[in-house]
Amino acid sequence: MFEHETKEAKEKCIEIQNVDSDIFREMLLYFYTGQVDDLKNNAVELYTLADRYLVDSLKTFCTHSMIQCMNIKNAAELYYFGRMKEIPVVAEKAGRVLLA
Repeated sequence: MFEHETKEAKEKCIEIQNVDSDIFREMLLYFYTGQVDDLKNNAVELYTLADRYLVDSLKTFCTHSMIQCMNIKNAAELYYFGRMKEIPVVAEKAGRVLLA
């Protein structure tokens, strides 16, 4: 990985910007174990990170969590998120919760 003469090779470090360290740690945990410690509270942020790095299985995992944990308190946020990220199943269910 660090075979070329790049900044990262010289420093033996890759800086990952615009990511909360706890969320990135959750993604690494998912890579190694297939589990996430706090998915209920981090599904939106973790989905965004998984989308950024093209981790479809984690996106699916987060989508299921958003649907299972949806309630009147978070439905508006999840509706907007589902529309913004083009996750119809999340947006549709959030819409139904908001109209109920």
